[in-house]
Amino acid sequence: MGPHIILDWNSASFLFNLIIKFLAYFTPIDILQKFFISSILLILLVGSKKLIEETIRLTTDNAQEPRHWLVFILSLFTVFNPFVYDRIMYGQFGIVAALGFLILSLGNIFAYLRTKSIKNMVWFGVFAGFMALSSVHFIAFLFLLTILLLTYGLIKKQVSGKILLKHLALALIIILVLNINWILGLKNPDSRLGNFIKKGVTNKELIAFQTSGKTNGEVITNVLMMSGFWGKDQMRYSDLTQSESNWQRSFFFLLPIILVGLTISFKNKHSRFLSGGFVILFIIACTLAIGVRLPISREITQLLHYYLPPYVAFREPQKWVAVIVVIYLFYLTTGAHYLLIKRIIKKNELLSGIILSSIIILQAPLLLLGLNGQVTPTEYPEDWHEINRYITLNQPSNERGCNGNILFLPWHLYMSFNWIGNVVANPTPKFFTCLVISGTNMEWGGIDNDSPDVKSTLVSEWIKKQGNTDLLSPKTLNITYLILAKEVDWQKYLWIETLPSLTLVMETPSLKLYQVNSP
Repeated sequence: MGPHIILDWNSASFLFNLIIKFLAYFTPIDILQKFFISSILLILLVGSKKLIEETIRLTTDNAQEPRHWLVFILSLFTVFNPFVYDRIMYGQFGIVAALGFLILSLGNIFAYLRTKSIKNMVWFGVFAGFMALSSVHFIAFLFLLTILLLTYGLIKKQVSGKILLKHLALALIIILVLNINWILGLKNPDSRLGNFIKKGVTNKELIAFQTSGKTNGEVITNVLMMSGFWGKDQMRYSDLTQSESNWQRSFFFLLPIILVGLTISFKNKHSRFLSGGFVILFIIACTLAIGVRLPISREITQLLHYYLPPYVAFREPQKWVAVIVVIYLFYLTTGAHYLLIKRIIKKNELLSGIILSSIIILQAPLLLLGLNGQVTPTEYPEDWHEINRYITLNQPSNERGCNGNILFLPWHLYMSFNWIGNVVANPTPKFFTCLVISGTNMEWGGIDNDSPDVKSTLVSEWIKKQGNTDLLSPKTLNITYLILAKEVDWQKYLWIETLPSLTLVMETPSLKLYQVNSP
């Protein structure tokens, strides 16, 4: 998150970026970053509270209300797990937010079936809409889970089909209104999501983004334990599975409670059908999360990619673990609440609560203490501000402060910076006032560049031919300045100094600024 955020109407993140951009006008960026991360984690906790309370009401024969301390402890499960840890550490906060909104949506569906209140269906539409804005992948998860819950409601005659259709139509309208910008943007030839779907996914990409694990058995184990994210293998953050915290042991302590919940939910006549549906969805989610790593799941994954174009969004199958997290939460809640009535636990509620919360937290202990010190606010170097001021002062102003674009080199999507200390996503588009064209090349698993962006293709070709294209022509991408950061392999780009179309106008300790000469 930097001082400047690009507002793209065709992007699903448009609304969130607009809110952040507005708050950034009167809130320091470092404070806004903390608020942003805290808000996402709060969404998980609040969403879990709703779903946990409704689960307890569903699977409990008596009218006993959920114990607040138990609800809070169980809600920690949705925060302290490998899936959430990996996504936060990789910077995929949208995925984490989408999980929170998914859980909030399901909690309101549960409440709707219990109360038949249209208010719950309206909130379902709102939270489902925000979920889709956070990550479009979760639309598939919500669809499957909602179909299961509503089918359960119809079979149990908790709601009539006619009324349900009316209320569901209202929720759908709310979802569409909140997401209308990127849905219409799919028809835009410059839409990133639209181009991504048209491009499709190759087998090479499926292998590059496959679920992590050295062996097939390890892949299955990772999926069952909510791990297996391919990004951790890039060594950009501490790998939870390699830490000394013994995160696997924590899961094995929770597993008996989950199995108790599974047994109890099948015995309960009110939740038997729903529990059976969750088991089926669990098998589906595990199979799709394993992806191309096993023969059967590989064939299913390839068929979906071939015959269902939108499934291109799941070139990285581990996202299906989000469904597993939700199902685990349902059974963990059922099991924990059942065990609470046991005499030995009831007499030692405080100790039981401390033990349970400790076990849950130990699933992802590195999330504590500022993400184990791995994520800290970092000030941009002064010479970056100096270069930015020079560019904005020497160009006619417009809504972003200049009428030309900046080309930033080295050309990498992820790269290290001396002042940061580790590999991060290129931060330049969110720092400089002018629009920045920076690397989109993934450079992972044998894939150099998977971006459908036309600008990326033109720049890549220009670099490959060492400037022997018309990239710097005003009619091409309107590039007026080029910045070369003295980072990583920057010396490989020094051939740009031989180009007559570029003039070095400023050099600082970490940057070199070139102006594109007018023809």
